[in-house]
Amino acid sequence: MSLSPNFEVALAIDATKGRWATVTVRGEVDTVTAPILRAQLETAIAGAHCEGLVVDLASVEFFGPAAVAVLVWARKRIAAEGGSMWLRDPSRPVNESSSSSSPKARVRS
Repeated sequence: MSLSPNFEVALAIDATKGRWATVTVRGEVDTVTAPILRAQLETAIAGAHCEGLVVDLASVEFFGPAAVAVLVWARKRIAAEGGSMWLRDPSRPVNESSSSSSPKARVRS
């Protein structure tokens, strides 16, 4: 799904690996695009009944506080379903945003 030239999110579900879903994010995740990311993560978690979620953040150019909040929400949501969440290759903006957030909002890579 693409909102603008600066944002794209794609969902892929690999049923051969125990229903692991991969969400690949590219571009800028801010207050405008974070709700779209959340919707895709919700689809991955609920719609696929996945055991695990991989969020590929290698191509993220901006990662605002709203994006951190979405990842914290997703981690709690999938844990409630008994699943796991992994961040793949968080880009520098993701690492910087996560480390500058409050301790409750930190996301581990």
